Amino acid sequence: MANDFDLTPYREMVREMLTGVGLDPDECYVADGDYWTATKGTAPIYIGFFHIHYDDGTVDWYMYVSGFLAAVPAENREAFYRTLLEEAATRVGVKFYIGEQDEAWVEISRELVGLDVEEATRNMHRVANTADELDDILKSRFGAQ
Repeated sequence: MANDFDLTPYREMVREMLTGVGLDPDECYVADGDYWTATKGTAPIYIGFFHIHYDDGTVDWYMYVSGFLAAVPAENREAFYRTLLEEAATRVGVKFYIGEQDEAWVEISRELVGLDVEEATRNMHRVANTADELDDILKSRFGAQ
């Protein structure tokens, strides 16, 4: 059952990651959403967990690190999407997606099995650096917010 999985060691991993970059994990934690948030430059970053429940009853748990890039502009949408696709071709290990609120995001999702703090920290840095770089590019090129 999904609720039987003990996230305690992974929550401690997130605390260690945030402490390692000079942040207070308690100040970053958002209890009502059960995730952590921080900012790299002007880009907000989110770290949390989710699970996928399969028809056979198995459940896989994942850590996500997401970074907000920009709202999709009302004009030049095709060029905006093309820019994301071109960036995706030059980046390693990250995915770009458009969220429910018509916003562009960058994310790494990693299954918790076998995840260690070093890999999780690299994932956090990769997303944070990508978000911090691309949010400025998208906003200047497309006037996105």
